Amino acid sequence: MLRFPDFLIVTKGRNADEKGVVLIRQGLYRGFGFLPEDAISASAIDTVGEHIQQRADNQDIRKIINAFLAKHPKTRIIALDK
Repeated sequence: MLRFPDFLIVTKGRNADEKGVVLIRQGLYRGFGFLPEDAISASAIDTVGEHIQQRADNQDIRKIINAFLAKHPKTRIIALDK
């Protein structure tokens, strides 16, 4: 998907006080969730992980994510610390 294997895609949340996130670990889709913007950081993967609804990776979701990123090239991406 991108140059680094572990990252978050940050999008609009359900309201003004939160953001939506998509978690990619080891190059695979791991799930999505919503959390307060101030809880999102590269070093806070444990906090982010608590808000992620785990989902299975598959070819369809990869196509959806890649299409979204192509359509929205200014989407906020956060590389995660290991």
